[in-house]
Amino acid sequence: MSTFDDDYGTNSSDNGPKALREALEKSQEQNKALAARLEKFEQKERTESLGKALESKGLNPKIAGLIPADADPEKWVEQFGDLFAAATPGDDQGAASGAGDEASTTVTEADQSALSTISAVTDTAQAGGDAAQAVKARLASAKSSDEVLAIMVEAGLA
Repeated sequence: MSTFDDDYGTNSSDNGPKALREALEKSQEQNKALAARLEKFEQKERTESLGKALESKGLNPKIAGLIPADADPEKWVEQFGDLFAAATPGDDQGAASGAGDEASTTVTEADQSALSTISAVTDTAQAGGDAAQAVKARLASAKSSDEVLAIMVEAGLA
């Protein structure tokens, strides 16, 4: 055997192509793991910074989770902020100076009116339920078809 064969003919397991492939695969796995950690960190950091910015504008910081990653947060809040009761630059200045207080009072009064209407309907429905029970009891105690018909006419059912 010649020295040429000894130097180039044998593959050492320490530095051969197999070892290089294994090192490359290991490096790629590490790269993927680090990229995933970085992405999670960037998402968390973005959500926190957006939350603070939204909070400074008087909005709930949870809205940060609704803003798409590829959207410009300032433009997104300007476009959709009114859905979350945010004052956008195009709003009237009167709303910021206290005129908005009257609108919120009006809404509160309207809500109060709606609640009282709901309460009245609920009370009526419950009373009607009692009347229905009374009619059922009278129908059950009726002894003839004429009596059943009279009860139904009286209740407005016939």
